[in-house]
This record gives sequence, structure tokens and C-alpha cells, in this order.
Amino acid sequence: MVLHGPGLRLCLLALLPALLFVPSKHAWAETSTEEMACEPHADLAAQLKRLPAELRLFDSRLRIVNIYKRQAEIMLDADIDDAEAVRRWLAEIYPAHRDFWAGYVGDEQAFTEFSQDLMRYRKRLLCKHIPKLLALDLDERFERHARWLEQATGKAPVGTWYLAYGSGATDMGGIGSIGMVIDFSNQVAEPASIEALLPHELAHQVHGLRRDPDSDTVLGRMLAEGLATYVACVRAEGRFSAAECIGYDDAQWRWAIEHEAALRAFVKPILHSRARADSDAVASRNIVPIEGGPTAIGYFLGHRIVQAYTERHGHDAWKDLLDMPVKRVLRKSGYSL
Repeated sequence: MVLHGPGLRLCLLALLPALLFVPSKHAWAETSTEEMACEPHADLAAQLKRLPAELRLFDSRLRIVNIYKRQAEIMLDADIDDAEAVRRWLAEIYPAHRDFWAGYVGDEQAFTEFSQDLMRYRKRLLCKHIPKLLALDLDERFERHARWLEQATGKAPVGTWYLAYGSGATDMGGIGSIGMVIDFSNQVAEPASIEALLPHELAHQVHGLRRDPDSDTVLGRMLAEGLATYVACVRAEGRFSAAECIGYDDAQWRWAIEHEAALRAFVKPILHSRARADSDAVASRNIVPIEGGPTAIGYFLGHRIVQAYTERHGHDAWKDLLDMPVKRVLRKSGYSL
């Protein structure tokens, strides 16, 4: 899971309860005086009008809910001030997708607080960020990566994706049974970032369909993230290093390799724990388990387990892991934990 930094991601899976709003530094928050005074492009309203509020992709197996469409349309209304825009978001957008907002952000008060924070960047969003989003052709990217995953594995991602300006708790990830989210308050509107993150999250959608009594353990969390990062690397076809696929820089990767025995020793006593604190200790991007080392060591160790499995069973053997119980994966990988 990732909260910030290049190539980082947060996949909440089923482990994350409703979040309370915590003000965050948005990916696009550095705003110059000139940008604050800019005016939206004349064609923006027409572009937003053409954007469907909801659509089905990938033979209707992926449902895409473009919440940001209505958010942007309200912000674009020059006749209302920021306070009124926030009130309209609360009156229209929260109730229209109540389950999503309650599961991801929290109650109406939490929704109001993050909306007020976001509205400070209204001109920046309208002039810069939203036009970039509309130019990304996200529908094509969903179709292309989902079809690749199905062709590669015979398994298809299925579910709902919510595209919205949220609290910035994640860039791209899952919210249990509610679905998946791309939060444009955190997700940068750059093709390279989307290309790096989307295969990872689609892999989670496929992997999450299996039934495994140990999926909610620390081991389950590690292997879920390790497999998703490995799939992202396979999909990248060499464009990203293993370090980049798990959200590490080269120095963090080197440290983890050099101290791998210490990382294994740290997770071994909690491997079968279902405690949220233990899961966070290995997956959070805000917790440093071992002084001097990186965060999210579960991503690293999970990736190493998948590497070990493919070294033993063949280059394409990662596909087996989409269905395999996590204890069997560890045993068959030969990785020492």
C-alpha cells in the first residue's frame, strides 16, 4: 500500500475500514500565483458533457463510475463560490454514491472537510489537472490491461471502479467489497503512472476472487502485494525494475537485499497473525519496521517469494499463484521464512 512517492500505491483490499479524512499534500498541490488566476479552457464544459457518468468496459465486466465528472462540472460553475461548490458536492455527490464515500472517506463531516481542502485548488484543477485526466483515455487503458491479463492467465478482473477526487488516502486501490478507487487527489495525471499502477490493481481484482482462509493473515497480505507487484513488472516488459514495481528506489532495494535475513526474522513471528497492527507493520508506507530500512517490507518479501517460486517452477509459473493458497505458495517457493 502506498500513500506517496513515484510509482507507489495503496491497495486497501478488504482489510481497511472506513477512513477518516486526514489533510494530505496532493500530488498537484504546488500551485503558482499564475495558475491560481488561470481560466479554464473554453472547451472543458463540452469535454465533461461528453464524459459518461458511468459505463461498462471489458465486455461489461468492469463498471467505471466517473464521479469526478460531476465534481468537475460543479467546480466549473463560475456563478458559485467555493463554499457553495462544497455544499453542492455534499448535496449531490455524497448521497449519489453513499456506500463508496462512507467506505472510503467516512461520514458527511469527513466528506465536507476534504472537499473544503480540495476546493482551495479549484482553479488549478480546472486549468491543469482535469484536462490532463480527460486526455489520458482511461477507458482504453482499462480495456488493454484487462484483456492482457485475461489472455495471459485465462482469468478476468471483474468489478466496479470509482474515479473521483477523494481524501487523497490512496492513489489507486481497493475498498473491500465496495470496489476499486482511483483517487485523483493523489493519483498524478500522467500516462506512465497509470501504466505502472493499473496492472497491479487489476491483478488484485483477479487474485482477490480466490477462497483462502489465510488471505487475511500477514502472509496473505504479503503475497497479495508481492504477486501484484510481480504482475506489474511482467506487464512492464522491462520498462520498470523490480525496485520500481514495489515502489522502492535503488537505495531502498539494495538495503532490503543486504538485510533480507533481518526482514525475514522480523515477519516470521507474525506471519499468521490477523491483527491489523501486524499487517500495517509490513505493508504501510508510513511505518519503518527496522531502523535504517524502508517501509512496506511486505511488498519486498512478497515479491521475493514470487521470484523464488518462478525460479523453481518456470518463468510463467506466477500465473499459478492467482489461485493457490498462500501457505502452499510459500512452501512450494522454497523461500525461507
